[in-house]
Amino acid sequence: MRGVAILGAAAMLAGGALPWVDVGLGMELRPFDALQTAWRDYGIELPREMAVLGASFLLAGLALLMALAGRPHRGLTFFAGALPWGYVGWQLWRAEDQVAEIGLSLTDFRGIFDLGWDTVRQVAELGLYLYWLGAAAVLLAGLVGFGRHAARA
Repeated sequence: MRGVAILGAAAMLAGGALPWVDVGLGMELRPFDALQTAWRDYGIELPREMAVLGASFLLAGLALLMALAGRPHRGLTFFAGALPWGYVGWQLWRAEDQVAEIGLSLTDFRGIFDLGWDTVRQVAELGLYLYWLGAAAVLLAGLVGFGRHAARA
């Protein structure tokens, strides 16, 4: 699992440097560029989404360094992979609560979600896939663990 953690964390970090979305006209959105702009504009008061994204890269970097040093940390690895997935889940849970206040459910918006997903697939770039697949791999490595002899691997 140490190798999975290394590859997953490296994929997350590479995904941050590569474009996530091609918005057309030669413009691409890259997370590291967005984080730099947000930091310059907001400083320590980053919007929650940007803070979570930045923290996920920081944790992935730390998990990668620990694994490369032969001392992978299961909790750090788990949290590095769980943070992005957990945040998306939390946002969906909050959205369900908000639409429930007006007597609806997120399933009532299935057509809109399908259209949104189709649009994302059309404009998504390699960085987006690397980040999310890397987060899944890091989460898996953190769940499974590294065994008793991980430091020797």
